[in-house]
Amino acid sequence: MIYELSNPSDQITFEADDDKVASACCLILGHGNYGLNRDGETVVPIFLFAKEPEVVAWLEEHGLKELGEFMDAHAAQMAECLSSSAVCSVADRKAMKAVVSQGGSMREALDAWNDAKRTSISDICGRAMQLADQFRKIAEEKA
Repeated sequence: MIYELSNPSDQITFEADDDKVASACCLILGHGNYGLNRDGETVVPIFLFAKEPEVVAWLEEHGLKELGEFMDAHAAQMAECLSSSAVCSVADRKAMKAVVSQGGSMREALDAWNDAKRTSISDICGRAMQLADQFRKIAEEKA
């Protein structure tokens, strides 16, 4: 599924197979300051001005109260999701996927795309790729 990250910088999308993994990626990237949408619906609200009890209640309701344990147990999925980050709209992502399906590396395509499209000083996708590499190492150590 394709997700849109709500943030004050560039338009960012990424992919995940389920909302929990996508939500955890959103939370680790934005430290609660970013939101997440899928198909026009809010998956993760922006917690910028939320009080701790509100955040804890949301985490409990969505099965993410033990966020660190969840991320550790789903390191491979976290890496996949984070490494799919791109500075693009949902429509652009679908077009990019169609091109990549004809051959080529998605990571190389995303790196080139992100370098060309990023307008913000904040390199959210670059940070996502760094986090993805860290989660890959965790997943490999567990395998």
